[in-house]
Amino acid sequence: MILAPRLRLLATNPAVLMVALAVVLYPFVREEKPSRVLRLSVEQVDRALHDERGRSDAPETAERRNSTLERALDEEALAEHALLRELHRHDDGLRLALAEAAKRDLFQGMAAVSPTDDELRALESAAPVVMERLIDVDVERLGLPAGRDASERLEGLVVGDVEARLGVAHLPLPDEDARTVDATANGGERLRLTLRTHLETPSERFARARPELVLRYRASRSRVQELTRIRALREGYDRVEIP
Repeated sequence: MILAPRLRLLATNPAVLMVALAVVLYPFVREEKPSRVLRLSVEQVDRALHDERGRSDAPETAERRNSTLERALDEEALAEHALLRELHRHDDGLRLALAEAAKRDLFQGMAAVSPTDDELRALESAAPVVMERLIDVDVERLGLPAGRDASERLEGLVVGDVEARLGVAHLPLPDEDARTVDATANGGERLRLTLRTHLETPSERFARARPELVLRYRASRSRVQELTRIRALREGYDRVEIP
């Protein structure tokens, strides 16, 4: 036959042999398309069921549980779609929510720093804490029977604490000199109060300012740690593109 020589020629052609071999081996070497799995974590299941129990007091039947998990799967599929389509690039609110979630993940377990007193004093020197003035109060109870102790002294309190302890309201702050006022307590008791500015020592002032200074210090250190971790996150990219 005329075709026989041509077939023998094609059979000895390397290019033809490679194509034929590829056709034969394709079913065995082709890459399987990776399967996509829609999965809920244990935490997601627990949260979904917890929220459903809080929404309704109805009995927790198998049907109700399945319905709850179906909704959770719907939400998970939509969330993954949003991430796959990069919808946060078109929605600043969504991008912010994702960024905040990433911060919580990056910074969880970050140890609270315990500052030294020297560090706190340096912070106080740079930015003093504004605190309410302390006062001393001499209390004289009027109209008590003879022999009853009619006097009391309160020291180093803010005005609000004095008012709460004595059951009075709207006490004025003293100026450089003592200030005497008459007041009536909630129970009808008449009082004569002499108010003076409390002479606070540096150590007393530092002790009073310490809680606020610790908060400031930790907030400052946390900002530094956060910026460091975010910079490290950005440095993991090979390049930055801005149109």
